[in-house]
Amino acid sequence: KQTGANLFHSFGQFNIHKGESAMFSGSDSVQNIISRVTGGNASWIDGKLASNIPNADLYFLNPAGVMFGANASLDLGGSFHVSTADYLRLGENERFYAMPQADELLSAASPAAFGFLDDSISQISLEGRGKIKEQEWDGNPAGLSVSEGKTISLVGGDIEIKNGSWFMTFEMGELGFMTPYSEKMLGSLTAPGGQINMASIASAGEVSVENGKPDIGDMKGGNITISGKSLLDVSGQGAGSVFIRSGKFVSDDSAVYAKTYGDKDGGGIEIQADTISFENGSEINGNAYGGGKGGDVIMKASEWKNASRILLETHSKIEGAGDTGSLDISAKNILFSDGAYISSGTFGTGNGGKLTFRAEDDISFGGVSNDSYLNYFLRLYISNNPVNPQAAFGGIFSNVHAFSTGGNSGDIEMKSDNLFLSDAASIFSTTVGPGNSGHISIQAADSVMLTDAIGPRNWTGGISATSASPRPGSVTGNAGYISLESGSLTVKDGRFIVSNVGNDVIFYDLGFGNSGEVNIRVSGDIVLSGVCPYGNIYPIGSGIGASGSGNNGDFGNVFIEAHSLTIENGAKVTAATFGNGDGGNVDIHVSDSLTIRGSSPVKVFSSTDYSQFTVQDSFSRIEVGSYISDKDSGNSGTISVQAQNINISDRGMITTSTVGGGKAGDITLEVGRLELDNNASVTSASTLPENGGEAGLITVNADSVRLSENSSLSTEAKSAGGGKISVNAGNEIYLHDSQITSSVKQGYGNGGDVAADSKSILLNKGNVTANAEEGDGGAVFIRSENFIRSSESRVEATSARGNQGTVEIQAPDIDISGSLTLMPGDFIDATRMLPASCKERTGEDVSKFVITGRDATPTPADDLQAAPPENFVVSDRESKSAKKGFLSPEIFEDKELWGATDR
Repeated sequence: KQTGANLFHSFGQFNIHKGESAMFSGSDSVQNIISRVTGGNASWIDGKLASNIPNADLYFLNPAGVMFGANASLDLGGSFHVSTADYLRLGENERFYAMPQADELLSAASPAAFGFLDDSISQISLEGRGKIKEQEWDGNPAGLSVSEGKTISLVGGDIEIKNGSWFMTFEMGELGFMTPYSEKMLGSLTAPGGQINMASIASAGEVSVENGKPDIGDMKGGNITISGKSLLDVSGQGAGSVFIRSGKFVSDDSAVYAKTYGDKDGGGIEIQADTISFENGSEINGNAYGGGKGGDVIMKASEWKNASRILLETHSKIEGAGDTGSLDISAKNILFSDGAYISSGTFGTGNGGKLTFRAEDDISFGGVSNDSYLNYFLRLYISNNPVNPQAAFGGIFSNVHAFSTGGNSGDIEMKSDNLFLSDAASIFSTTVGPGNSGHISIQAADSVMLTDAIGPRNWTGGISATSASPRPGSVTGNAGYISLESGSLTVKDGRFIVSNVGNDVIFYDLGFGNSGEVNIRVSGDIVLSGVCPYGNIYPIGSGIGASGSGNNGDFGNVFIEAHSLTIENGAKVTAATFGNGDGGNVDIHVSDSLTIRGSSPVKVFSSTDYSQFTVQDSFSRIEVGSYISDKDSGNSGTISVQAQNINISDRGMITTSTVGGGKAGDITLEVGRLELDNNASVTSASTLPENGGEAGLITVNADSVRLSENSSLSTEAKSAGGGKISVNAGNEIYLHDSQITSSVKQGYGNGGDVAADSKSILLNKGNVTANAEEGDGGAVFIRSENFIRSSESRVEATSARGNQGTVEIQAPDIDISGSLTLMPGDFIDATRMLPASCKERTGEDVSKFVITGRDATPTPADDLQAAPPENFVVSDRESKSAKKGFLSPEIFEDKELWGATDR
């Protein structure tokens, strides 16, 4: 019966077997065909549902359940809605019940909601043909499909779509044999440029469709499962939309596509469930292949159970394609594992979409897969060559990747209590063209942990924002910045690596653009530890850094703020330039202690033959440098550290350097207590043999400075001037078998000046020097209330071939008489134990000469020697000290000599 634009049908039983069809007919004025099954038995549909009414939508209700077989198909001009609801609400208040009612009135209002009277809700299922041969495919979508722009809706209890129809494609292999290439899924539900709605509920209530997508409100959700290469596909000239609402959603070895091929914008994919799980290589794809913008992918869950081997991508694929859609995932916990790959990128002029992850508790990435499809994907889109990633790296690891070859890469944002990256999992934003790399923002209230390498020769993984290209100089885009805020941060096992350059949280630039900045703020402790235990292509440990090799761009700074920072077992913090741009700075603020200690051996593999390797040491360090040996190279950045304590030991170091014409950076340490032990060093060096840049200035402002066991504060230049060193310690400076030295090894540069000022300065086999080879020696200025040095200690400013330098010491005489112990009044009479003196033997007077220390017993040979006043002016060149006069107060008020910090 027709009422208005609605045509109503009632069936006691409704089944369509294989080879059968059911045709709905009516007036062209019909807009909605509304059918119900009243007999209480589920419907089995394995044939064709058809309608010859143009553009009419078909609503099919059977509260007992609906099952679609492998041969089920649709031939409709309009949309298809199937439900196990008890009634269909029409307009505001009218209901069309599946079970006939007394005095039933049929409404002309449009369908608005599916209604369920109780919690006993039947299921909807659909089963495909499984694997077929390619020649068996007729070229049309399998399963249920509607015309372009139309909608398929499944609304009921549990919904199961399984055993999707698919076949394997082949390509000619290297040996001339056909080999498997990819899997072609033929579709389970297909609505090109249209919409797929799936809503599973387990309680009474209404599922509204008035706003174009299902809304289950506060109803309890049921289960939706798609498995066995099932495919939900709304791809088209303008991609459609997929809306899924349930209590539990599982995708197992299946896919959801919303690809855009034309100039219309894509709709997107939206999944809301209590729990979401992706398993066994499932795929979510919202790519744009035309001028239209790719659709957004939104997933919200109370609990994200797992995403195992998922391939989740929103890409702009071709030149001139529109912007990529964004990805937004939120849940109580988010877990990606076993080679999961989440990617938003642009291969054309469109911009990449934003990737957002929000979890109430934890976000976790980890696990490795040898999945053939993921191997194919990475071989096609990442390596740009036929190398199999499994052979090169030992597996495919979980990644979040935002990239661009033309437009700007998308940003990545993560918020959670904890973030865990293990098994070489990575988060990276990349540009390989004129666009800019996206920014990465991470906020973790409790902790961020990056741990666990996965095997020999593997990508060690990490967090990176990159401007890179296989063709150096071809990139003009800027690398983005990384911002990380957390309660604690742990980076271990050789993590991070970007563009095969370093196992660190790093920016790497291979073009003309600028690197971004790394900004780390941690309320608790930061631990950077170790190297990849299985080896790597580079002898580099875990760490944090910013670097680049561009021609003109400047490179980003590293800022770290924490309660404490530990860099150990070969880890590092670095900012470096490998090109003509200036390197970035490293700025560290810790309220407690900075600790740098130890080294680790690394297996360094050949980049061409992984069976070949050498073993090298990676030293724990803070390092800033300019590493291109060219006279026009950029300047190294600076290092600034503020801490209560700095402890450097076991070959640990803080260093700035230049191997070209750029200047080495300055080092400034503002610290309560500075301790260097066992070959530790703070160094600024210039190593280019000719026309090298100058070494940087080292400034230490502390209460206590102690160097022991062959440790050093030093500046060194091969061909330029040596850098200055200024050490201002309120309480003490103590050198034991260590040195403070500024030197020029070759060339005509002058030795740098060394200034030390402290209440007490003690040199026990310690050296303070400012020497040069060809140029003039530098100057050494020492001011102290108590200056004591051993006989093995040296204070000098010499030159092998140039003018000698100047040494000036301002220190009072040391009088220790007040602290001497009185000698006993009676001594042992040892005359009977001694031979007679010459005088007694000869009877002649004998003269004698006795040497003693003033006001003291003779000083033992191996004891510290008090320094008398001395004025070593061993150069006839004029200096500030000569002009102002020895020991004049003006010498020690000269900020250029003593450093710019007032004390």
